[in-house]
Amino acid sequence: MHGATFKLSVEIVPENRLLNPAQTAALEGIFTKCCSSTTSCPVWKTARRYGYDPCHWGLAGCTKANETKWLNLQGLYLDCELGSSDVSAFGSSLRRLYVGQNTALKLADEDATIGLLKVLPNLVEIDVTGIDLQGRTVDGLCHASVSANLTRIGLNTANVSGALSQCVVDKPQLMDLAMQYNYLTGTLPSLPSSSNLRTLYLHEQRSADSISGVLPPSYVSSTTLEHLWLTNLKLSGALPDVFSPTGVWREIYLNKNAFNGTIPASLGSQRYLPVLDLSFNAFSGAVPGGIYDHPNRTHVGIKSNKLTQVSVSSIHSPPGASLIRLDASKNVVNETGVSTIFTRMPKLQYLYLNDNELHGVILDDSTTPVWALRQLDVSTNYLEGEIPGASYWGKIFTSSAPAGRKFDISQNLYTRAPSWFGAYTGDSGLTITLGSGLYDPSSDPDAALASANAKPTVSKFMLALLLITLFAMSGLGLYLGIYILVQRRNRAHANRFRQFHDFDQGQGVEMA
Repeated sequence: MHGATFKLSVEIVPENRLLNPAQTAALEGIFTKCCSSTTSCPVWKTARRYGYDPCHWGLAGCTKANETKWLNLQGLYLDCELGSSDVSAFGSSLRRLYVGQNTALKLADEDATIGLLKVLPNLVEIDVTGIDLQGRTVDGLCHASVSANLTRIGLNTANVSGALSQCVVDKPQLMDLAMQYNYLTGTLPSLPSSSNLRTLYLHEQRSADSISGVLPPSYVSSTTLEHLWLTNLKLSGALPDVFSPTGVWREIYLNKNAFNGTIPASLGSQRYLPVLDLSFNAFSGAVPGGIYDHPNRTHVGIKSNKLTQVSVSSIHSPPGASLIRLDASKNVVNETGVSTIFTRMPKLQYLYLNDNELHGVILDDSTTPVWALRQLDVSTNYLEGEIPGASYWGKIFTSSAPAGRKFDISQNLYTRAPSWFGAYTGDSGLTITLGSGLYDPSSDPDAALASANAKPTVSKFMLALLLITLFAMSGLGLYLGIYILVQRRNRAHANRFRQFHDFDQGQGVEMA
């Protein structure tokens, strides 16, 4: 944790340490119960075959009092059901228990909690990742017999259901809670002011109704949280603009939710926070300063929102000193070309501005870029005009740079490709995308771009056929015109007489 003070204690343990008889018997009992099938416990069986003591090959951590302080049973292919009686011999000495990644293992449910937890009063870490807890709720962690000293709980991909209970986040020593890929529902409980929570992984819940509601202000104002993963839930509403200036964030993932409103300005002022992902929400308005241009940002995602402005007036020099990747694609950014603020970022390699409303010239050629671009995507905008030369685009057109370099200007208003594109024929590490297809260095660049971006035109054959038809129709029109004129004259002469018919005079013709 940033700025934290740690106390390091060292215990000198004799090399000839052994487990006491009671705990040795307990391990033997677990082996007999869980390793009887031919596919279970291959590593443990090998260690026993060579006579290795559990204290010496990573199964158990032993103290000089010959007791077990941690037990690592994860990934051993255990095939059984473990309950409180199987681990009771370890009692108060056991501090860390790892039993995850055993897909055939079952954990007995005793008194509405995981049985193992009932008899381990000093446990500080429990990891049951990948164990099927058969839809049990999180409430079992709040049982009176469960250690109040838990600092780390690993329950990811464990088929846990229900809401995240307030009593869990209220645990005074809890620092790391990992419960991703489960079936959690309900809303997020508020964090107590005394919370020491450092890591919270709740992303990618698999239930249809998932975790919903707003993000409580206590999360964003936390001064202990470093890692917050809330990806692909059903959170909504505005983000509280109460991020603490003394926050110690390392990564925030709020992508794939339904957050709206503007991005909080206080988020941009976070001192650390290398990684920030707000993609796939409904944030609108302008991007605040510090979101991507703060000197400690490295990877920022604001893709697929409703943002109208991405350029900022940065107070940092240089702006974005550490930024490597920015994805601002699929918004409604209405600005002239690529903002020159990006050209001043010395480590920027990946910039995605596609599917926006950028217009005008792609880049002001009076700038002197220092960026280290490897990929630029400005496709599906309204850019036009001249495209500055290769030296303006970082390492994209540097053949000695690593492969995977891309330059995508397709689906804009260009009608001509710059002639300098032709100099990069044969660069296998570079992909230039002009339109519907990739840039073909063997073809004329001007023709390639015109064909890719221009509107469909009439072929020469069709044009000749159209002209012949027009001429033919013109001759026919002349003949018809003369014919109609003669007929009109005849009718005019004939119309000098008109037929009459009345009751007094009878009928006949008279002069008109």
